[in-house]
Amino acid sequence: MTDTESAADPSPAPTPPLRKPGFRIPERVTMSCQHYDVRRAEDVVGCAVPKLRLSGRWLEHCGFAVGDALRVTVGSGVVLISRVAPAVPTVRSRRK
Repeated sequence: MTDTESAADPSPAPTPPLRKPGFRIPERVTMSCQHYDVRRAEDVVGCAVPKLRLSGRWLEHCGFAVGDALRVTVGSGVVLISRVAPAVPTVRSRRK
């Protein structure tokens, strides 16, 4: 092989195969329920309310960490959970 042949070969360097993450990112979750006791006159009636629980390493992969402050924005059929940026402390200059 000559120098002109190697320069004319446009084949890119082989790339390693993409590695699957060690966790599964859910595409669907099911809304569950939680029961509360509600007093009606002298009776106690169980009331089911919707409950959504998200957990897993995929949240960490998406930028969430334990202890993060979160903002929940709700619309008709939509729940948006976003991380709130940590407050940056302001430095006050000391005047003499």
